[in-house]
Amino acid sequence: MTIREELKMKIEVAKIDNFLEINDIDLSIDEINNILSELPYLTSLYLTDNKNSPFPEWITQFTNLTHLYLNSYHLFELPESLAKFTNLIYLDLSYNKFKILPESIVNLHNLTYLDLSDNKLEELPKSIVNLTNLIYLGLD
Repeated sequence: MTIREELKMKIEVAKIDNFLEINDIDLSIDEINNILSELPYLTSLYLTDNKNSPFPEWITQFTNLTHLYLNSYHLFELPESLAKFTNLIYLDLSYNKFKILPESIVNLHNLTYLDLSDNKLEELPKSIVNLTNLIYLGLD
């Protein structure tokens, strides 16, 4: 099975369970648009092992996400657009390379789990204390 065939199969499964896992795949704009059009109610997205890629802005269109896994994505920075995921309860940003968090992270009011371990964080936004539903904050 080719990588593209595997992706098509994952999209078909995601239509049922609203969970999509994409590992180490370069996606064209057409493939991204295909995913967006076929999975409007996606609630869980797992992206990992993308070497030195910028934040995948296309995922901000998945406004129903409750679980987002961007661990080992090799991110050097996080955009303010992260705040668009207002339904997120689980955010895994571990094993990346960013030094600061955008202030907009405090807009994720439903967040209960935030894993920032194994990054190069220099400090956290002071307003992170406003994440009152946060139960787990990983900083190792």
